[in-house]
Amino acid sequence: MNPLLAMLSFTASYWVWGLFVLLLAMAAAWLYYRRTMPPLRWPVKSPLLALRIIAALALFLALAEALWSAIRVEQDRQEIVVLFDRSASMAQRDDADADRLSRAARYLKEHLTGPLADRAEIVSLYFDDQLRDPADPLPDSLGTATAIGDALEQLRRRPAGETAPRAAVLLSDGASNRGIDPASVAARLGYPIVSVGFGAPGAAQAQVAALTAPEVVFTGKAFEVAVDLQGGSVPGNVTVRMSSRGRTLEQKQATLAGPGQRLPLTLTGQYDTPGMHDLRVELLGPDGQVIPAAGKTAFINAMKGKLRVFLVGFRLDWEYGALRRWLSRQERVELIEYIAGPSGKGSIPTGSEWQSIDIAILLHPTRDQLARDWAPHVEAMSQSTKGTIILLNDQFSRGTYALPPPLEFVQGGLAFPMGEFSSDPMATRQNHPLVRLDPANTWEDTRRQWTTRPPWSSLVLFDTLPADADVLVRAAVSPGRDAPVVFTRPLKRGRALIVAGAPLWRWAMENAASGLAPEEYEHFWGNALRWLTLTDDADRLAVRTDLDVYHAGEPINLDGLVYDEAYRFIDRAEVSARIWSEEGRDTVRLVLNPGAGDRFQGQVSALPPGTYRYDGVAKVEDQTLPLSGGMFRIEPYGLEQRFASLDEGTLRAIARESGGRYYSEDERPAVLDSLDLTPVERERKLELALGNHWLILTIFIAALSIEWFVRRRKQLL
Repeated sequence: MNPLLAMLSFTASYWVWGLFVLLLAMAAAWLYYRRTMPPLRWPVKSPLLALRIIAALALFLALAEALWSAIRVEQDRQEIVVLFDRSASMAQRDDADADRLSRAARYLKEHLTGPLADRAEIVSLYFDDQLRDPADPLPDSLGTATAIGDALEQLRRRPAGETAPRAAVLLSDGASNRGIDPASVAARLGYPIVSVGFGAPGAAQAQVAALTAPEVVFTGKAFEVAVDLQGGSVPGNVTVRMSSRGRTLEQKQATLAGPGQRLPLTLTGQYDTPGMHDLRVELLGPDGQVIPAAGKTAFINAMKGKLRVFLVGFRLDWEYGALRRWLSRQERVELIEYIAGPSGKGSIPTGSEWQSIDIAILLHPTRDQLARDWAPHVEAMSQSTKGTIILLNDQFSRGTYALPPPLEFVQGGLAFPMGEFSSDPMATRQNHPLVRLDPANTWEDTRRQWTTRPPWSSLVLFDTLPADADVLVRAAVSPGRDAPVVFTRPLKRGRALIVAGAPLWRWAMENAASGLAPEEYEHFWGNALRWLTLTDDADRLAVRTDLDVYHAGEPINLDGLVYDEAYRFIDRAEVSARIWSEEGRDTVRLVLNPGAGDRFQGQVSALPPGTYRYDGVAKVEDQTLPLSGGMFRIEPYGLEQRFASLDEGTLRAIARESGGRYYSEDERPAVLDSLDLTPVERERKLELALGNHWLILTIFIAALSIEWFVRRRKQLL
C-alpha cells in the first residue's frame, strides 16, 4: 500500500469563533511583549512571544476538543485465488518426469507466482473433498475424493476483503467425483475461473451409467431391472451380467458404438428365498474379464407372497373408489373386495379364512352395522389379522348399540360437527410413520403437509378415549377444544387404525386436479399398510447406514433408531451394532453413542471390499431390544481410482460458465495478461482527537514553564 495524504481538514465545532479568540490571544501576547519593563531586545522577546503563542494555541486545541482528519488514499493490489487440487488422483505420473501434484506446483511457480508477483496478490488455497482453511496445516496424505463444486461454493461464501478476487485459477485433473455440480457453482461465482488441466485424457471405458431396480419383489415371481449402458472410447461388444450372491441371474450381449453412446437394456431375474439381496450388474470385455469399476449395485427386498387386503365398502362412494384404485395398483397387495347391501359384491370370510387376511379396511360403517351385523367379524379380525383400519364419517351416527373392539369404549350419543377442520399432527408423535408421511422430510415440512391438506368436512367427536389410544393427528373444533382425527389402538393380535374425519379421498383429488401425483395420499396409505403388518418394530428399532454402496477407504456411518411404542426417543439406551461379511470375515462390533438429534451414531473407518450385513441391539435397563439392520457393499476401488484420466470436459465447463478459459499444463495462461490488474484505490478517513491528547497538554505546560523561567531570569516577574 502507498499511503498519501490528500487532504487535511479541521472538524471542530464553532472553529470560526475559536480561531477568532486564538487571534485575539496572539495579538494580546504581541502587545504584552511590545514594551516590557525592564526593556528587552527582540532577540530575547521573540522566543518569549513564540512560547506564549504556542501555549495559547495548545490551550485552544485542548479547550476546543478539536479533531484533525486526513484522507488516506491506499492502493490495494488485486487478488488472484489459486485453487490447488490435493486429491489422490493428483499423485499419478502419466508417464511424465513427475506426478501431477509436482507438475501443478511447478506451474504455480513458473506461470503464476513468478510473473504475477508484482502485479497481483496471489492467494493459494488447497482442496480435495473440501476447501482447506489456510490457517490449518495440510494433512500428510492426499484426499480420498475430489469435490470441485463444494470447494467453489466454499470459496464463494468465503469472507472477502474490500474487493472481490479478480480471477481464480483452478489447477486440477478435473476428476470431480463428489459433491455438487462444479459448473453450476462457477456460473454464480462472480469472476472468471482459469482452468488448467493436468494429466492424460486416457481412454474412457464402457460402464453401467444407470441402474434402476425395484425395492421390493416377491419370491417366485420374475422382476425386471433397467440398465443404461454408456460406450467407451473403443467400440465393440460387451457382456452384461446380472448376478446376486455370486449366482448369475441373467447374461446378455450388447454392442456399444463408441464414446458417450447410451444403450438401454432390460434384464430379468427371480428370487426363490425371501430377504434382502444384493444385485450386481457388471460388464465383461471380449476376453471375458470384468471391466474394473464399470458396474453398479442395488439392493432388493424379496418378500414371501403378497399382502391380502380385505376392503369392505358399506356403500359405494368416492372414498371407496379412490382407495380401491390405489390398492389395485400396488404390486405387493392382493385385493379382496366386499360391498355390503343388496347389490353388493364378494363375500365375507368365515372361520379359518380370516387367518389368510393381513389387513381389513372398513369404510364408513354405521354404528348399527358394526354392532348388529359385523360384531363377530370384527372380533375375528382382532384375533387373526395383523391390522384393522376403520374410517368413520357422519354415517356412524346411525345406531345406539354397544360396539365391538376397537370401538368398545364408545358409550351413549356422539357429536358429528360439519364444517372445515384443518389437521394438526402431534409433535410428540412426529417420528411415527403415520405422522411423518415422507421420512426424508423435516418436522416443519411434515406439519406443512398436514396443515395444507384439504380440510375435513365432518368429524366424529368422542367424549373420551381409552388409555391405550395413541392420538397421532387432531383437529381444532372450536377455540380451546381439539378432536382426535387419527389414532391407533392395540388389538389382541395386531393393531387398529381409526380415522375419525372425512373425507380422505380429497387428498388424492386435489393433486389430480392440478396434474400432480397424490403423494400425501399414497404416503399415508403406504405407511399404514407397512406399519400395520410389521412384526419386528423396524420403524422404531433399527440401525441404518448412510449409503448402500461405499468405495474403498470410505468411512461407514451408522445411525441407531431407538424409540418406544409411542415413538419417543429413548436416550438412556445402550446401543451397539455388529457388521459381518458374507465372505466369512471377522465380525466388527462397535458402540453407537448419542449423536445429533434423535439418533445414536457410530463409524467404522474402513473395511475390505465385499458385501456386508449389519444389525444391532439396544439395552434399556433390564430389557434387550433387537435392532433391524440391512446390507451394504464396498467396491474394490476408491473414487479417485475409478476414473483416473484427465476430465477436460468438466474443466472446460467450469471455465466456460464462469467466463474464463481452459489451458493444458503445457500452455501459459495468456488470458491473465489481458486482465486489468490496476491496483484499486480506496480512500480512508483518519481522525485524530486533540482535546485530551497528552502531547497537546505537554506542549501547553512546557511552553508556559519555559516562558515563566525566562521571564524570571529577565526580572519580568
